[in-house]
Amino acid sequence: MTQERWNSFSRQEQIGHIGSELLRANNFCDKEEISKNCIERALKLASLTLGDNKWKGKSRYLMLLYMELAKMYIGENKNYLQLFRSL
Repeated sequence: MTQERWNSFSRQEQIGHIGSELLRANNFCDKEEISKNCIERALKLASLTLGDNKWKGKSRYLMLLYMELAKMYIGENKNYLQLFRSL
């Protein structure tokens, strides 16, 4: 996904795509490699979201989301649904 393409989505759509990856990770929580790939995609989407000017002034919220996703990626947190519900 390019930054330009990502920027064409609304804020709600962007969060929805990140949330979809969290739900996929939860659905495949018994298959570590697949769930890790989902979190990796969510991290990439969160990074693209940080680069979108629509989120100017909300970067603190996005950085917290990114940090939680990073914790999930390295295995410190596996509570995908809790993070999804906080979106």
